Amino acid sequence: EGGGGEGGGGDWEAATAACGGRGGERAGGRGPARPRQRDRSEGGKAIAEALRGNGVLTNLSLYGNGIGEEGAKALASALRVNGVLTNLDLYDNNIRDEGAAAIADARRCAATRC
Repeated sequence: EGGGGEGGGGDWEAATAACGGRGGERAGGRGPARPRQRDRSEGGKAIAEALRGNGVLTNLSLYGNGIGEEGAKALASALRVNGVLTNLDLYDNNIRDEGAAAIADARRCAATRC
């Protein structure tokens, strides 16, 4: 069976299985699930170190980079001391509740200078 795309099917299922994903439908029936991203927390940590010394970058998109939980915590630590970055896109990065809470707290802290 060929196909793939929005309708699901052969190629998509084979690709998600090969990447370690489960394939099938996303929760809520919104079409095929995307393959799971690998955890690239080390990359998130490296970006966090660069952000600590950043004095000019105001917008940063890290869309779909697999930053993960540990990378998110490292970014949160850097955001506490970075007063320049105003827009950070972390969509689709395997960041769970704990990492998201750390980032939110860091942004609040940066805004109020706590």
